[in-house]
Amino acid sequence: SYLRYVLHSGDPEMLYESVHSKIFLLPEDFHLYPAHDYKGHHVTTVAEEKSLNPRLTKTKEEFVQLMKNLGLAYPKNIDEAVPWNMKCGPSQLGQLRMDGGE
Repeated sequence: SYLRYVLHSGDPEMLYESVHSKIFLLPEDFHLYPAHDYKGHHVTTVAEEKSLNPRLTKTKEEFVQLMKNLGLAYPKNIDEAVPWNMKCGPSQLGQLRMDGGE
């Protein structure tokens, strides 16, 4: 997921700023589809994340401290997934092949 990628860039402050300056500026009823959710939810809204997400409801300082102390392992396949995600947009989807060719 994008958030996991930003976190693994080593800067939880950047993650916090990104969420609060981009995602949280979307309309409150805007649907978000998380790549994964620990409780099995497939859709949420900006309003729900603002009020219910236990990490995102914290201050920036609390969030940064929490994220620095999670001890998460480096995500499997992140080094392959991120380049694909960075270059793949709606106009390029038909051009990319699953075997890595272009």
